[in-house]
Amino acid sequence: AVVYTSEQEDAVGVAKLEQALPESARQTLKSAKVSSDAKLDDSLQKIWNSAKSKIPNIFKTALSSAFAMFAISAICGICATILANSSSAAIGSRTPNYVSLAGSAAITLTSAANIKAMLGLCTKTIADVSVFSKVLMPTVATATAMGGMPTSGTAQCFGTMLFSEFLITLINRVILPLVYAYIALIAANAALSNDLMKKTAGFIKWICSTSLKLLLTVFVAYISVSGAIAGSADAFAVKTLKVAVSGALPVVGSVLGDASESMLAGAGMLKNSIGVYGMIAILAMCFTPLITSGIHYLVYKAAAAISAPVCPKELGELMDGIGDSFGLAFGMLCGCLTLFCISLIVAIAFLRPS
Repeated sequence: AVVYTSEQEDAVGVAKLEQALPESARQTLKSAKVSSDAKLDDSLQKIWNSAKSKIPNIFKTALSSAFAMFAISAICGICATILANSSSAAIGSRTPNYVSLAGSAAITLTSAANIKAMLGLCTKTIADVSVFSKVLMPTVATATAMGGMPTSGTAQCFGTMLFSEFLITLINRVILPLVYAYIALIAANAALSNDLMKKTAGFIKWICSTSLKLLLTVFVAYISVSGAIAGSADAFAVKTLKVAVSGALPVVGSVLGDASESMLAGAGMLKNSIGVYGMIAILAMCFTPLITSGIHYLVYKAAAAISAPVCPKELGELMDGIGDSFGLAFGMLCGCLTLFCISLIVAIAFLRPS
């Protein structure tokens, strides 16, 4: 059987990779190591068990905030109806705007803590993944190069690092500020009933989602093309080296050629083990934040739908928009997870010498 050696692990930097795992993911995965006999099902079960234990508290937090928003919107709906039917026409024509103003302020303040915590968690998770990836991707590239594919390893590492840094910059400097601006605009729209603000908020939401989709599309195209081209070049180089060794050395040439192929296969197994470990580690970092943002998104959307018949239209749209902000956080985390998982899947499944 083909195995990889401790010398290969030291050359690649496996120990440094295991040390780079963030503490939160380390606690989730416990004693997980880079190993050829590591059980994927066990690691996935650990991740699920860790997330499952936190789901009740996540639901409780989301439901309490959603219930408070529903109560505020219902009270505002009742007040607006009573005041609109008031015997004083002058008061009746103006007071409902004040009700919407007070209601939008109360709903925004009620959800502010959850929004801030969710966006902060999203930022921290992406930063942790970025730091870990700066150790992971060069390690994968080194193992890939040891496996006889230096061009593929370099191309994949360069592409992933480039796009990951761009993703981090895009999220921190563009998307996150735009999400806060989106929340401010939908709150102002609810308070002032300004359709221009509503359209501007919709445009900002479109920019956030489209920029993530565009970045991932370009990344997938790059990693596919560079992997195919580099992989073909590397496979040709490996075959040429084996033929040269076998033909140049009499008697032992073929033996050394077969031995070199076994060494390359061992390095390939190490690359696969590192890739699986990296994928599990990144999933451990992202899974709970993904569940948190997903639950908040669904709960807030449900609250907006339930509140719609009993509250002013502007407040219903505000609650729906706040739910969308959690959806944007979910999209940012999905984009980060997708970028690195695609890169690792390509490394494991496709970048192999033939």
